[in-house]
Amino acid sequence: MRPAELKINASELADYADIAAQKTIDRAETEKVRRAVRMIQDVYVNRFNMTVRLTAEFSHMTHEHFVNWEQVRTAFVKLGYVFEPEDVQRCVKFVMPEVDLNKINYAQFLQRLRTTFHDMTATR
Repeated sequence: MRPAELKINASELADYADIAAQKTIDRAETEKVRRAVRMIQDVYVNRFNMTVRLTAEFSHMTHEHFVNWEQVRTAFVKLGYVFEPEDVQRCVKFVMPEVDLNKINYAQFLQRLRTTFHDMTATR
């Protein structure tokens, strides 16, 4: 006696393929976010006197306590560290998810950047 064949529902299979494709895209973006945050945090935490240097660059750019993501990138570039625009945006959104990318409190950003440094796991 042979066991009964399983019937495959085509609509369930299509839904599964869509869900799997979406999860693959989400995981790829998550990896890009983790890589961007690790790179920027590594420069910020492990280089000497970066808090003072970045704060000085921000104060040269504006008299307010707020900068946009382009100014964050420009400050790093002026100090000799070039990051892709998307990586800076990913890092800001990871560290401060509630913030508008055009109005970032740079003191809070630098504080959270240092605070979350040890929360990120290293590549193994």
